[in-house]
Amino acid sequence: MENKAELFVKLHINAYRSGLMGAIYKEAGANAWLLLCALACFMNDERKCWPTQAQLAKELQSTEKSVQRWTSELLSFRWKGRPIVTAQKKRTTKNPEHFYNLYTIHPAACFSIFNDMRNGSGSSDSDEIDWEAIEAEAQKVMKANDAKIARFLSGVDKSEV
Repeated sequence: MENKAELFVKLHINAYRSGLMGAIYKEAGANAWLLLCALACFMNDERKCWPTQAQLAKELQSTEKSVQRWTSELLSFRWKGRPIVTAQKKRTTKNPEHFYNLYTIHPAACFSIFNDMRNGSGSSDSDEIDWEAIEAEAQKVMKANDAKIARFLSGVDKSEV
């Protein structure tokens, strides 16, 4: 029996800590996050993928029209001024009249792939991400949230809590 390695998608914790997940939800919508997760499941070692709108609609149990809208929202989203996903329209080799989208999921999206042969160590793209800057941003967000909670609680009658 042939030994086939399984492929896994890793979401780095800094997607949460940095505020990226919340920003996508707030600015592009929950479905844009869902689409990003789906695209990550198709990506290769070079962070590229080319699923069709029909494939994505089937996998996400939706319609192609919805997937097109979510794709537009995701491609328009910027994290710290930069896209996390880009798309290039490419001609097919079999029929030059047909096109497909070649998506690139950038390191700032905090996704990587690995197989079981690497023990989940992830791909080398983690070196491209400025983790210290992301962590510093996450600390600022957490401090700001703590301050908001403190301000809220200062106005609450503690006997009611």
